This record gives sequence, structure tokens and C-alpha cells, in this order.
Amino acid sequence: GEREGAVDDGIQTQPDTKKTMEAASAAASSVRRPGAELSVEARRLGAVQCRDFLAYAHACGGLRGFVAIAFLMVTYYGALLASNLELAAWATSNQESASKDPAQANTESEHHLMRYLSLSMLVGLSCLAFFFGIQLVALRGSRSLHRVLMRSLLKTELRFFDLTPTGRVLNRCLKDMAQIDDAMPAACRMLFESLMSFVISLVILTLFAWEALLAMPPFAFAYCRIMTIYRWPARDLKRLEGISRSPAMSHFSDSIRGASTIRAYRHDVRFMCQNLELCSHLQRTVYWFWVAQGWVSMVQEVLGTFLLAIIAGIVGCRASTGALSAGLAGLALSYAVSMPRDLMWLSRRLANLEVEFVSVERVLEYVCLPPEEHGQLPDRDGATAQDAPPCAIRAENVWFRYGLESPWVLNGLSLEIVGGARAAFVGRTGCGKSSFLSVLVRLYPVSESGGCLCVHGHDVMGAPLTTLRKTVRVLLQDPIFFQGTVRSNLLCQPPPLQADAAVARMAGSRQEEDDALR
Repeated sequence: GEREGAVDDGIQTQPDTKKTMEAASAAASSVRRPGAELSVEARRLGAVQCRDFLAYAHACGGLRGFVAIAFLMVTYYGALLASNLELAAWATSNQESASKDPAQANTESEHHLMRYLSLSMLVGLSCLAFFFGIQLVALRGSRSLHRVLMRSLLKTELRFFDLTPTGRVLNRCLKDMAQIDDAMPAACRMLFESLMSFVISLVILTLFAWEALLAMPPFAFAYCRIMTIYRWPARDLKRLEGISRSPAMSHFSDSIRGASTIRAYRHDVRFMCQNLELCSHLQRTVYWFWVAQGWVSMVQEVLGTFLLAIIAGIVGCRASTGALSAGLAGLALSYAVSMPRDLMWLSRRLANLEVEFVSVERVLEYVCLPPEEHGQLPDRDGATAQDAPPCAIRAENVWFRYGLESPWVLNGLSLEIVGGARAAFVGRTGCGKSSFLSVLVRLYPVSESGGCLCVHGHDVMGAPLTTLRKTVRVLLQDPIFFQGTVRSNLLCQPPPLQADAAVARMAGSRQEEDDALR
């Protein structure tokens, strides 16, 4: 289509970081539609919405995926608890074996050994199944989100790409999808592990050292308050990181594309300074995110130390009075040691899950992009069908512009092209040649202020989109999709083994259509 480029004289550093990033992003964009202003990337405020969690759960398989993960998790931690109880019983049995017959003691020891080995094998297999299952469920969710994201981007209105820098779209498709692929499975798995570890520790201490639970409420309240303080800056810093990365990616990709022009005008240093400034804004958000991580780790470790001292002291007192056997005392003490850390990691991973969900939130924003209109629209005035119309293309007072505040590209255009004719549109850059072809196939809607554009007597804006684009075929000035040969572009992928036959079929069908047109 018609595109215009301009070389900016420079970017003045603004005190407002957001304004500076947007100015740099606009200056780095080397090409865009005439009159199209770049949109400002917005970020959400507040907590991640419940509909985003539900959308990700639905992408992962919904209730079936959740039930499968819950079953594998309960099996794994149930087997782990059973093996620990068996180990405690074995230790107690060895302590009492001095008063028993040696043969009977050896037999009981062998039975404990066999049961413990069996449970250990079950723990290993269930752990493998749990890790493998959660990765499969997360992979399904990631593939589903990527599929609907690509479908939404390919079917949205073309105006979206005129107003959105390429780096912003790439940021959602690359970085945010990479976070969903890599970070989300680990975040969900670690949250489930912390939850089950905390529940098991709570059960063990309830059974064998219930007095230790009296110290839990104040520490649980303190952990909750700390996570509340940590969660909102960490979440918003993640959002700012995503927004800050888009201008840097746009500037870099546009600079690579226009490297010859930049060198010709000797603006290498200026573009390098702009790139470093954008990277500095990005790293600033990353730095403060890790500062918040360090702060919450330090505070929780200090609280966990006090909680551990209290619980371990209570368990030790009960063991010294003989209320607990040696095996049960060791089991209770091992879970008492992990109890503060389980509580700390449960609260932190619950907050980190919301932080990681920012990537899902940003991807879902593009999943909900409005698509092009595909249905039948009512005909407007002056667009009645004709029997055997003499004009293949007829335009009457067509007005068009790319934005509500953009200048008019087509100013009351009127023309008629009869069937079978060959016409050439000649004019300077930006006069509307490619814009007229874009309107003809409804890449952009004609202004509602008046005028109509008909193909074989049918209004372009009233025809179904699929039928219109099967009837009118346009080859724009950039016909190559990907770098490579025409053959690879026809296949839209690296040529497979039967590529020659596929290309031959394409060429044969194209020849038949040309013969029919003649």
C-alpha cells in the first residue's frame, strides 16, 4: 500500500519516562500509513481479573485438566506421606526390637524394608507422572492460546497494524508467549507443591504436636500482610516491563530495516543512543522488580526463623516428656522444620503466580481484538444490484481516510471501469492508488459520510467478505511473504518432500483460471 517515511531530527529527553518511551517508539517507526498515528500501549491497573484465570484454565482443558492434575498431585504427596510414616514406624520398631525375639525382629525389619521400598518406588513413579502431567496440561494451554492469538491477529482489521508498532505485536507473540511456555508451568507446579507440603505439615503437627499450631495464626497474618505489600508493586512492575520492551523491540527492528538510510544520513550514533535509552528504561523496571523480590525474601526468612524456633521447641519438649516415640518425634521435627518455609513459599508463590499471569493477561488482550466483518451487511442507498451491469467497477463519491483525525486520502472519488478493460492508476506517492485497491477488497471500510463502491453492481460494503475476496484478486506491491524463493512462498513453509507435486498443482490450477478468463 501507499506508505510514507520521514527522518526525525532527534528526540528530546523528557522528564516523564512514559512520554520518552512513546516518543522514541514513534521516531523509530520508519514506515506507516499516511496520517495514521501510533496508538499508546495501555496497561491494566489493579489485580489480574478472574476471567483471565478462567480463560487460561479453559485453554488447559478446563475441569478435566484440573481433575487430572489434582489426582496426580494427591497420589504423589499421599505416597510421600505414607513412605515417611512407614519410615517412622520402622524406626520405632527397631527401638522396641531389643525386647523381642531376634528372628521376629528380623522378620519385622524385612517387612518394613519391603514396604518402604515399594512406597519409594510409588513416590518416584507418581512424581514423574505429576511433573509430566502438569507439563502436558500447560503445553496444551500454551498451544491453545497461541492458536487463538494468531487467529485473532490474522483476522483483525488492518487498521490495527497501522496504529500498532511491529515491536509491540512481536513482544506479545514472542516474550509473553515464552513466559507462558516456560514460566507458567513452573509457577503452577511450585504453587501446588507448596500447598500440598503445607497441608501435610499441618496434618502431621495436628496429630503429634498440636500445641505448635497455636503460634501459626499471628505468623500467617504477618505473611499475608507482607504478600499484600509485595504483590501490587511486583505485578505492576511486570506490566511496566512488558510495555517498556515494546518500544525497544520496535526501535531495533526498524533500525535494522532502515540501516542503509541511517548510515547514508550519518545518524548511527543518534540511533544507538536512542536504543541505549530505551534499554535503560527496560532494565530499570527489571532492577526494581528484583529489589522487591529481595525485600520480601529477607523479611520472610526472618519471620520464618522465629516460627521455626517456636515449633521446634514445642516438639522437643513433647519428645523429652515421652509423649512422642523416637520415630514420631523425628517425623514431627522434620515437618516442623519445613513448616515455616512451606508457609513462606506458599504465600510467595501465590503472589508470583499472579505476577506471571500478567503475560496471560497481555496475550488475552490481543485474543479479544475485533475481527473483520464477515457477515452480510445491509445495502446502502444507491447500491442496488443490476442485471448484467455494464461496469465491472463503479465508484460514486467515495470518501476514505485511515483515521478519524487523519486527512482524506480519497476525496469524493468517482469512476467507472467496464468489464474486460485494462486500467492503470498513475499518480505521485500518497495520492491513493493502493488505498483505492485496499478499499476495493474491504481491507478498510469506506467512510459512512456517503458514496458507494460497487463490483458487478453489488456494494462492496454489503457483500460477504469471503465472497468479495474470492471475486476480486489484488496483488499488492509487496507480494513476497517470507524471504526465500517464490516456491517457498507458495508453500508458506520450508518445502516438504512432496513440494514439487504441490507447486505443480498450484501452477496447473492457475493456468486453468487464466485460460477461463481469456
